[in-house]
Amino acid sequence: MDERYLEHYIAALAALGSQAARDDVDRALFYWLGVDSTFAIKPESLKVKQQLEREVEARAAACFPDFQEVEAHALVWVKNQKISDFSVQVDIRSPDHPELSPEALETRLEGTFAGEGRTSVTRWKGSYGNSSGLGDMRIKSYPSGLLSGYARYVKALRDPRDIRFVNFLLQSGLAKKWGSEWFLTKALRD
Repeated sequence: MDERYLEHYIAALAALGSQAARDDVDRALFYWLGVDSTFAIKPESLKVKQQLEREVEARAAACFPDFQEVEAHALVWVKNQKISDFSVQVDIRSPDHPELSPEALETRLEGTFAGEGRTSVTRWKGSYGNSSGLGDMRIKSYPSGLLSGYARYVKALRDPRDIRFVNFLLQSGLAKKWGSEWFLTKALRD
């Protein structure tokens, strides 16, 4: 499932005024963002999620002590204050390091995470990268299209749970981080 599909799906539900599909919309948001309307009720869940993401990123980056520039990015899905799943991508920028294949780098992550979640590595040499795979597109995406569709859904249905969730996204800074602040704010005003 990609972001564009979910964006159109949620926008279609908004056009239909489908209150019955609200749980499906919540699942779509959770699938792509790792957050849903339950986070507005339990905001401490976001702190737990962010802490767990930092821990996964630190574990992933520690797999590459022999590289100078390593960035790990994680997306964690939390259920009951614990990791239910995660995806991590490591970007390595190292033009002077001896040649290592993306597969050899990926093996380091697999050894550390041993099937706990999805992993991928990109090794950058100058301005291009060699990757062990596409990675999880949800990690470093800006889901503004998806949230634009969600804003139309919120505006059409005006469900109090969705309004509370939009306020949560705005107050937590996630809307700004994801480039969605303007249209989520507009959905609340209109």
